[in-house]
Amino acid sequence: MSPRTRIIAVILAFSTLTVAFLPLRAFLQRQRLPYRDDFAHNRAERWNAFGGVWSLKDGMIINRSDELGAKVLTGSRSWTNYQMTADVEMLGHGGDVGILLRARDAEDGINSYRGYYTAIRSRDNALVTGIGNYDWLENRPVSIAGGVHSGVWYRIHAVVVDCDLATKVTNLQTGQMSWAAMHATGCSPSGQIGLRSLSTGGAWKNIHVEPASVVDLQAISQHADVIGYPEFPLREDDYARMRLAYAHGADLVPLDSADAAYMESAVHQEAPLRSIKSLDISRSGGSFVRLRGVVTLTDPLYVQDATGGIAVNMLSSELLNLGDEVEIYGRAITTGAALIFQTSGVRLLWDRTPFVPASITFTQAASGTFEGSLIESHGRLLSKAISPDGMITLQLEDRAQRFNVIVAQGLSSSVFRSWKTGSELRVRGVCSVQSASKAEEVPFSIFPRSVADIEVIAGPPWNSGWRLFYLIAIVILFVVGLVYIYLKAERWRMRAILQERERLALEMHDTLTQSFAGVGFHLQSMRKGLRELGLVPAPLMHKLDTACEMTSHTHREASARISTLHSVAQKESDLLTLLQRSTLSMLNGSQLPIKLHRIGEPRHMSTAVYDALFLIGREAAANVLHHSGATEMTVTLHYRNKEVSLTIADNGSGIHENDTKSGLGLKSMVTRGASIGAVIDIRSVPGESTVVTITAPYGRRFSLFDWVRFQWERI
Repeated sequence: MSPRTRIIAVILAFSTLTVAFLPLRAFLQRQRLPYRDDFAHNRAERWNAFGGVWSLKDGMIINRSDELGAKVLTGSRSWTNYQMTADVEMLGHGGDVGILLRARDAEDGINSYRGYYTAIRSRDNALVTGIGNYDWLENRPVSIAGGVHSGVWYRIHAVVVDCDLATKVTNLQTGQMSWAAMHATGCSPSGQIGLRSLSTGGAWKNIHVEPASVVDLQAISQHADVIGYPEFPLREDDYARMRLAYAHGADLVPLDSADAAYMESAVHQEAPLRSIKSLDISRSGGSFVRLRGVVTLTDPLYVQDATGGIAVNMLSSELLNLGDEVEIYGRAITTGAALIFQTSGVRLLWDRTPFVPASITFTQAASGTFEGSLIESHGRLLSKAISPDGMITLQLEDRAQRFNVIVAQGLSSSVFRSWKTGSELRVRGVCSVQSASKAEEVPFSIFPRSVADIEVIAGPPWNSGWRLFYLIAIVILFVVGLVYIYLKAERWRMRAILQERERLALEMHDTLTQSFAGVGFHLQSMRKGLRELGLVPAPLMHKLDTACEMTSHTHREASARISTLHSVAQKESDLLTLLQRSTLSMLNGSQLPIKLHRIGEPRHMSTAVYDALFLIGREAAANVLHHSGATEMTVTLHYRNKEVSLTIADNGSGIHENDTKSGLGLKSMVTRGASIGAVIDIRSVPGESTVVTITAPYGRRFSLFDWVRFQWERI
């Protein structure tokens, strides 16, 4: 293996190990305890959401949806005995917020998971513990000291060891503590951690997980009665129905202390209850009215009833979630092309399922008919951008018309990266003509509730943008790979040919030349003996002398040919030296001055060119010795930039025209020259001189450029 090949192999091996190590390192970090969240750095890449509208803000992870059983999970399925601490806050009224332990097989849905769940619940001010197994079995609730209030932070510390669970809840505002413990006969042996809310929104922060032992479990369970059987069996959907019935029959729960003033002013002024569609500034004169609707978007805040939707301006909407049905009091004002409802008071009625978006066309959305309403549309992605605060802006096109989609990033940036320019997207969200960008000349914008409301219908076409570039790059790499393999095969074949030439040279040297040498030795001995006896007639003796000469000449010819077959011939001596040696051997003692000239810097030439030039030059030299009667011969080897020329000149009798046409040696020279692309120029003046010039390319190695040029010439 050559040094360059070894270096390339080391680089490839190092790159492969690096690429394989990075995901393995991230995987191992995810599997290791202790664990702390990265919410303070706006990172939640390893959390997987199942339902809900999740976002990161100020070091917290927040769900702003009243969805039943929204959850988000992280960690390893192999975690067994551990303790988890999390600070939780309820955003809204009713429902519960808490944490999951040993969670497995999670899916979208109310009870679609297996594992422990412990939470705080506001309707009965209880600490809840139970087991989910695609169903819900709840143990006896434990009353929380001081009750459960919206906007108050509670710290939940839960320990799970074997099949025992113990939980401690601390009110971080008052310091009051409550404890609960349970034992399960059939428990989940291991699983991930998670966050979950039911029928309300919630916020979580300061999540920490570390290994636990029986000592950690007993530190909490000693303060509580361990429940070993379900004293309070209640499935979650049954509880939801009970809470809904309670909401219908009980007093309406206020959002804040200002609700009393709202009730007093609303009743005192007897503001009429109106639908959103019936609001008309010209007729009502901006008078105070009441509206009832469902929250379809929290940031910005939009409320929708059966007739349409409207943007709502209020001081604080932190306790409102998607799906909350509210009654708001205030008046409508105009801002640009749309209405905005300026609230003076708000109260929560109950939780409802959010509206189903209306599937509309681009023309209907641009007309303003669905201003503030939850819609569904689709378009082709033209561009995308993300701001430092995590807001994503997409520009889509439908039938040559453009509109914007604006949504918060959510928990992971991987979704943003998965949206490829040119893809067909289906978008669900609140339609707003008022917020459309005039600078970009878009007629409306859509505000999805989360990135989950953006769905890729079809990817970009294969021949667009970077996809085409990648395709071309792959094709080029494939062709380069084929050419590389072809060149490697050619080099292996050439190496095999050279090795075979070397083997043949050795075998011919050991057999053919040695045989000729032996035959010549015996002939010369016979000639010497017969000449000494003097009994052989002169004609027969002449034939014997001729046989000895032919044997000697053939021996020299074979030696010269064999010498060119050696792979080291070109390395040990150049072409000019070999021609001189061969010509001197053909002289056989005769005196003929031979002048050698070398012009230019010697360069490497291919084996085929080297062999052909040697044989052509040797044939030309033989013609000078045997036929020209010259008294002087000049051999010149000229190295040029792209070609090499060999010239053999003599001062002999020249070549007659008939000899040029019928001479076998000259035909052999022309044939050999054509095999290497050489040009042979023979200039002769009868009775004076002959100059033979052979010009040939160096025959460099076959390269990628040669292959491309060859293919282009074929085309």
